[in-house]
Amino acid sequence: IIVRKGYVRVDIYDEADTFVCTVALGDGDVYLQLTGGHQFTIGGSGADIVEVKNGPYAQDKDKIHF
Repeated sequence: IIVRKGYVRVDIYDEADTFVCTVALGDGDVYLQLTGGHQFTIGGSGADIVEVKNGPYAQDKDKIHF
């Protein structure tokens, strides 16, 4: 993701869905994750972000909730 404005907290998980760490992102920060999972929490009054995915994206198959 690209944080254009605001604050985003990212909880990062490994391939076994085990919590690894939390990262705070702010204006102008970029986050790239190649493996594992993540959870985004938008802070305060919101954020303006751009999320780029390598498509096509099939929500019913590509998103796993754990």
